[in-house]
Amino acid sequence: MVLYEKGNIVLREYSDGDFEKVFELFLDTVHKTCVNEYTGEQLDAWAPRGNRDAERNMRQKLARSYCLVAEIDRCLAGFASIAGDGEIDMTYVGNRFLKRGVGTALLDALEERAKTRSLTVFASLSAAGFFEKRGYRRVMTNTVVRMGVRLDNIIMKKEISR
Repeated sequence: MVLYEKGNIVLREYSDGDFEKVFELFLDTVHKTCVNEYTGEQLDAWAPRGNRDAERNMRQKLARSYCLVAEIDRCLAGFASIAGDGEIDMTYVGNRFLKRGVGTALLDALEERAKTRSLTVFASLSAAGFFEKRGYRRVMTNTVVRMGVRLDNIIMKKEISR
């Protein structure tokens, strides 16, 4: 079911049948768009290829969240998800679809759907600027450990007026 259509961007709810393409877009996006802010070792820990545990964990995350996929000309262009507590969990746009309004469309839809007035995102160093332009403010730098490797991100918040 189409939730949003603007120009050639179509948003719809995620389904299990989307998983393989969504997971591949996630891997590809991390490894191609974050190379200036993270080392190869960090990228491999964040988005490990061929790792069944990472696939299973992401599938479970998506099942627990409200997730949207964006398509352009029937091709997966991006996806984003939000948890019930107002945490925007994932927002990824495929490299060839950057700067075409996909991330903005996804985030607009999640903000409208949010059940809380306060939204939080753990933004990668690569994505923090995008969220700042959308009115999110930096709260603090955060470090997570994945597969024994330290990765920095930025906790950001936005208050939604209703």
